[in-house]
Amino acid sequence: MASAYDAFVIGEDDRLHDVLFGEYQGLQLRYTPRISRVSSAQEALDRLAETSFDLIIAMSRVGAMPLDKFAEEVKRRSPDTSVALLAYSAADLNRLQPKELHGVNRAYLWNGNVRILLAMIKQVEDARNIEHDVLEGGVQVVLLVEDSVRFYSYYLPQLYTEILLQTGSLIEEGINLRHRMLRMRARPKVVLASDYETALTMFERYQNRLLGVITDIQFPKDGELTPDAGLRLIRQIRAAAPDMPILLQSSNRNAAAAAKALDCSFLAKGDPGLADGFRGFLREHMGFGAFVFRTEDGTEVARASDLAELVDSLPAVDDKSIDYHAGRNHFSKWLLARTEFELAHMIRPRKVSEFSHPGDLKRFLIRALSETLEERYSGSVTEFTRLASKRRSAFMKIGEGSLGGKARGLGFLNSLLSRRRMRSPRDALRVEIPRSTVVATEIFEEFLTLNDLRPSYRGLMSDAELREAFDAARLPELAVEDLRILAERADYPFAVRSSASSEDAQFQPTAGLYETYFLPNNDPDVEVRLDRLCRAVRMVFASTFTERARNRRASLQRGISEEKMAVLIQRLVGRVHGERFYPSVSGVMQSRNYYPVPPLKSEDGVVYAALGLGSTVVDGGCCHAFSPARPSAPLQSFSTKDWFRNAQREFLALDLSLRDFLPAGESRANLLSLPVSQAEEDGVLAPIASTYIQADDRLYEGIGRKGARLITFAPLLADTDHAFAETLGWLMELSEQAVGCPVELEFTFDPEARRLSVLQLRPMPSRSPGGEVSLDDIPGADLLLKTPRALGHGEITGVRNILFIPPEAFERSKTRAIAAELAKFNARLKSRSETTLLIGPGRWGSADPLLGIPVRWEDIDSAKAIVETTHEGFVVEPSLGTHFLHNVVSLGVGYLTIRHRGDESFLDWDWLRALKTVDQSEHVRWARFEEPLKIYIDGSIGAGVVLKT
Repeated sequence: MASAYDAFVIGEDDRLHDVLFGEYQGLQLRYTPRISRVSSAQEALDRLAETSFDLIIAMSRVGAMPLDKFAEEVKRRSPDTSVALLAYSAADLNRLQPKELHGVNRAYLWNGNVRILLAMIKQVEDARNIEHDVLEGGVQVVLLVEDSVRFYSYYLPQLYTEILLQTGSLIEEGINLRHRMLRMRARPKVVLASDYETALTMFERYQNRLLGVITDIQFPKDGELTPDAGLRLIRQIRAAAPDMPILLQSSNRNAAAAAKALDCSFLAKGDPGLADGFRGFLREHMGFGAFVFRTEDGTEVARASDLAELVDSLPAVDDKSIDYHAGRNHFSKWLLARTEFELAHMIRPRKVSEFSHPGDLKRFLIRALSETLEERYSGSVTEFTRLASKRRSAFMKIGEGSLGGKARGLGFLNSLLSRRRMRSPRDALRVEIPRSTVVATEIFEEFLTLNDLRPSYRGLMSDAELREAFDAARLPELAVEDLRILAERADYPFAVRSSASSEDAQFQPTAGLYETYFLPNNDPDVEVRLDRLCRAVRMVFASTFTERARNRRASLQRGISEEKMAVLIQRLVGRVHGERFYPSVSGVMQSRNYYPVPPLKSEDGVVYAALGLGSTVVDGGCCHAFSPARPSAPLQSFSTKDWFRNAQREFLALDLSLRDFLPAGESRANLLSLPVSQAEEDGVLAPIASTYIQADDRLYEGIGRKGARLITFAPLLADTDHAFAETLGWLMELSEQAVGCPVELEFTFDPEARRLSVLQLRPMPSRSPGGEVSLDDIPGADLLLKTPRALGHGEITGVRNILFIPPEAFERSKTRAIAAELAKFNARLKSRSETTLLIGPGRWGSADPLLGIPVRWEDIDSAKAIVETTHEGFVVEPSLGTHFLHNVVSLGVGYLTIRHRGDESFLDWDWLRALKTVDQSEHVRWARFEEPLKIYIDGSIGAGVVLKT
């Protein structure tokens, strides 16, 4: 309520709006206070009848209505509305009689600082919220005792400026939006008292929440102006709280001696350095700003601007300095000012005398602070900041939007492990996720728009053109800056992985469809490391639109606009061995074993593990299978010679010497395929290998004998101290309970560090149990095949074709040629909109051509049922740990395994050979029938049959 002239002077042509907007936006508040101006008291009352107001600010020279009458009328109409007087000058204020201020909540003096209006607004906010926030929420309080309108109008803007600066810095340290909002709401409140009785009452009420007291020396006591009221108040406070920070300020410089005698700071009101002194007291004694380590004589020895820096500084600070600060509650005071209430209340009761040995107090502080940081960052999706990247955040997010499927599962597991503070059952192993940063989907969308790459949606580019266009494009600047910080800070290799919105869905997932890049991240030039990281991100983006990805989405009847790509940048877990980097153990664990061998049960789960990088397992390479419930029980009826024939002979490692980035199409070109003997030279085989002695035709645990090394993990599984298998079983059970269905987890394990790192969590493919299926009473003569090992459920209909590779036509050295032949037949079937039963030896979709036929899903996607066979001289373990099979099963394709011996499997090869073929190639036969085949799978027992037609 001001004249046009006064409003202009105070607002300084929109400066008031800028200040308010800037302060509130800096605190990340969505709404700033709305300010309306009227030029008279009557106009203000008219507006009050139409709209509710929290605060009315009245200038001293507005209209004919006396101020007290106006204030009384406001209170009558709107009792909750505060009325404040803002006097334009000291003379205006002096002209007002005390009765004219009746009904006015507080009078203020304009001193040329527009922030006085911010202070007035905050005073109203604090008065309304203090009881709840302080007594219920533990928010801290600053007590200002001053009866001079001039001086509290001077102090309040400075006090709130420091508080808001402090709050703003704390918000920047917040790990996510929720954490920042909590910190903003927990800012200290300011209580202004103008007489002795009110000040003492406020002290007694909020004593346990007071950061400090700022008091004048002369103000009313018992209704009379008392020259030493401030000193009396200080004595009362000191009796109850000896270590309370107190600032005495007075126009009388001689009061400095009295302040010193009471162990208080002192400021002279007329001193030119009053503002600096006031600010210095807030920062030095009330915990605002950095924590400054000092010796008892005041010498600065170190400083910490945040909690993490405090932890880092403590080890180097002398014990005497720490004792000095702890004895005066400086640590707890600083923590309280930073809204670290729980931590401060844990530290404050501890006395220096409780720690009998030098360094014990320091160790206690480091442990308490470190545990708080670890708890804060663990389990949360932390928004990427320079501080978060520097500190202990295990899971960070760059940009807005979704995490994508792969990162979402990992983030959930991170939260689950943190919430329960989980380790292994006997605390023998540490279970964690590797440090991960997600480039969220909105960065992907912005990238496409920024570089005009939307045509890639329509498939107008070949894969080569696509990769060239994406490689030449640029990421959004803000994302690049965050990636720069990541490249600077990370001293470890990266796995840059896709995390598309559909990845790892239980129904119709796209596991293994998009690219993953492995980066050594070891170039001495950070700009080179940044360039390779950005290129890897762009190439993962590009893999969204490859021909293979488009074909897969078409088979799933998903539109391209439905797929959004996030990128998961994960610390590659392992150890450096010369110019090689790899883990000792990697693998996939599944909480359901669809092919259990008695006495094992399906719910006991299964683990597929290998030496080296996990691509060996997920791409269907040689690996070892065991159940966590009975790790020594065999999962297959292999002879010792079969064990030797199917053992892992090579492993994958990252080549640290190859520093050039190779674009998509060669995403694994910097991986080395090395013989197991190299791992023995590197000293990693002892806990994971057995020795095969040909003369005895026997396997011996460990590598203490001369002979062929086989990766069996027998020493590790037998070592009860590691509790490796027990921990895997516990983790599978925990994850399945939390997800609500069977799960699959990718992991690595470091035996030396006893650390199990979980790289991925996803629901397992559903076997979709539907209606009743009975396999009983089917005459043997009608069976083409029968197996106790089948995935899926129900009747598979409409299949009139069989593509099969007879054992005599199979050549292990020509599996790539067989894959190409199958792709051609598949294309012909798709052109006729027909489906097929596919029968062939070894692992379908294996990346190792010696283990099976290395087809991609698009090479065989006309198949509605797939049969995996063995024969003499070619016995391969079923490959349930692969991306390929994960997708096949989730699409409802039946998957059946025929063993040529040992498990009651049966396949009538003679009947197949006698069929009249539509066409054939060197290795593949194609037969067609007038009537569809009858294919049945009973998912309840994991068995299946195919009847002859």
